[in-house]
Amino acid sequence: MSGGRREGRSRGGSAGALALVSAAAVLLLAACAAASGSAAGSGSGVPSAAGTVFVVTADPRASAGPASMVPAPVTSTPVSSTTTPPVPVSSAPTPSQPPGADVVSAAVQRVAPALQQAFPDAYADAAADLDGGRVVVYRLPGHPEVESAARSAAQGVAVAFVDARYGFRSMSRLRERITSDTAYWQQQGVKLVSVGATDGTAVQAVVGTYLGSADEQRLFDARYGAGAVSVRAQRPGIGF
Repeated sequence: MSGGRREGRSRGGSAGALALVSAAAVLLLAACAAASGSAAGSGSGVPSAAGTVFVVTADPRASAGPASMVPAPVTSTPVSSTTTPPVPVSSAPTPSQPPGADVVSAAVQRVAPALQQAFPDAYADAAADLDGGRVVVYRLPGHPEVESAARSAAQGVAVAFVDARYGFRSMSRLRERITSDTAYWQQQGVKLVSVGATDGTAVQAVVGTYLGSADEQRLFDARYGAGAVSVRAQRPGIGF
């Protein structure tokens, strides 16, 4: 029983000490606040001790007595400022204007003789695409050297390539043969108006006659080979 009473007194004593410490801490904080307010002069509540905050600590094992004040450093957390980089404004590219007719025509004048001399069996013809601002080269497929030489001679002008059936040399030879057969065709009742080479895409030569009939086409197919010559109707010129 006595032991129990002693334990009760011991607990009671500790609680009293803590109560005294708590009361002293409250009084001390109130005094500090009053002193800070009078030092600031405006009642803003800003501590006068250069931003130092006093923390009241008490040891629960100690007897009732004045509480100790330990200055605690004030740490300021830096505010991170994130600067958003400016987003570049991308403008849609303006399509470049195709080169003029003079530029494209000059390119054709460079490309045609260069390819005709270097690749007479693979190159067929060259033309100017004025609307597209480019050079069109007709050549037999499977000849990358012709394409490379055409781009080089074009000097920056765009070049498009179209497959052809015949090269420039073979078309020239057939044209000469048809011209030499003028008397023969007159005997057949066919008057030649003109003989010219095409771009090589479908036929080797174009022959203009008075009629341009299917019968005349069959005659030319029989003499020069099917599809080698395209017979077209054409009005004869003056003096023909």
